[in-house]
Amino acid sequence: MKLSTIANWYRRIFIAVFCFVMTAILAFGGVIVAKNSQKEYKETQATISEIVTDHIGEETTHEVYVDYEVDGVAYTHVLFSGYEDSYAEGKTITVYYEVGHPENIGTLTPSWLKFLLFAGAGIFLVAGIAAIVSIARGEAKGKAIEKAPIITDEGREIGETRKLYFSLDPKTHVKLHFYLEDENRNVLYEARMTKHGIGVPHTYVFTDRRSHTETEHKVGLVNSAESNGWKVSQGFTFDGVDIARYFEANNISVNYAIEGKGFRLAMFHNGKHIADAITSSRHVHEEDAAEHKIESSIMRFNNYYFRIEGQPSYIDVIFLILFKEAISPRADSLL
Repeated sequence: MKLSTIANWYRRIFIAVFCFVMTAILAFGGVIVAKNSQKEYKETQATISEIVTDHIGEETTHEVYVDYEVDGVAYTHVLFSGYEDSYAEGKTITVYYEVGHPENIGTLTPSWLKFLLFAGAGIFLVAGIAAIVSIARGEAKGKAIEKAPIITDEGREIGETRKLYFSLDPKTHVKLHFYLEDENRNVLYEARMTKHGIGVPHTYVFTDRRSHTETEHKVGLVNSAESNGWKVSQGFTFDGVDIARYFEANNISVNYAIEGKGFRLAMFHNGKHIADAITSSRHVHEEDAAEHKIESSIMRFNNYYFRIEGQPSYIDVIFLILFKEAISPRADSLL
């Protein structure tokens, strides 16, 4: 586990514990205030008999003692809980005594205080629960990474690069079909959508034409967010795992660089540079260049077409990286 991940986990634990402690403190204070507010108090006048001032370090404390009378009974030198700068010995102030226990005096607690305390307790409780949910989600994501299939380097070689081309079949509007072909237009790798629906992951069948093997994958919906009027994608799930975490689990990384009106991707697997790809138009092959202008704008909603210089033994990894680029619509290719 990365240090940053561990730090985030401990931070969330601390936040959760802090929120629950604050919930308990505020709720307890609310109960005390609510209990006191049920008692009956009456007003009377009292005379300040003594003010004791103590200096503890840089703090100054004041103890105020008062004399007052209730129903003909005198109460002298009674500790009063309040203090104001205007208080002085001999000054008459208003105090409130508890009916039935006139020896208990103080100031009236505002009626809104208990609501404020309970509201604060509720806010901290919700924040604490949110932190716990965040921790649980983080654990789930960690388990999801563990479940992500590991793409190994076994049997692969780094040799001469090969010209490859990634494209979307323009005839497939609903059930998309992406493919990777060589310079002779031989399809080497492809992915066809076989099932689609609203609010559910789409099913794609990935086919390696070289080994004649097929694998089925569930591709979740694009996770989007609004930003200054643009809908910006954040990625998607691949077999139930966030694609970014899927790449992280398999040590797949991509470096982006602007090139002309398009952009270039440098692809890596387990630290090995396996390919470079540049955005293109629908007509990706060089022989089409004379007839068609080969370029792509940086501001785009999708990149479906790429020219590639890549390692033939890593075609599956190259295809997966470009598949991610193709089905993740974004306002800015470098986001």
